[in-house]
Amino acid sequence: MFYKYHIAFMVMEITLSGILISFERTFLHDKNIIGYLVYLRY
Repeated sequence: MFYKYHIAFMVMEITLSGILISFERTFLHDKNIIGYLVYLRY
C-alpha cells in the first residue's frame, strides 16, 4: 500500500518538474524573442 503511494508521488513529482521546466523554457524563449525584436527595432 505504502509502496504504491510512493510510486504515485514520484510520478507526480516528475510530471510537475517536467511541466515547470517546459514552462520555464518557453518563458525564457519568449523573453529572448522579445529581446530580439527590441534589438531589431533600435
